[in-house]
Amino acid sequence: MRKTWIGLKKHLLLSHAFFIPCNSYGLQLLIKDILGSQPFSNTIKKAQKIVKTFRQAKKQYALLWEKQ
Repeated sequence: MRKTWIGLKKHLLLSHAFFIPCNSYGLQLLIKDILGSQPFSNTIKKAQKIVKTFRQAKKQYALLWEKQ
């Protein structure tokens, strides 16, 4: 992404443009890394298991969705 940004910045037709790198993508990567580390990964796995179980039961899934 940074290479593309630098390449566009050097282009003559875009030399007047003000470029800002995408912070939201970096934030997404940071959150992914945090959720993949301990103790968060175990918590996420447990939560996904609960949601999958509820999703198979329509009434309980509706209740879970309502509480969410």
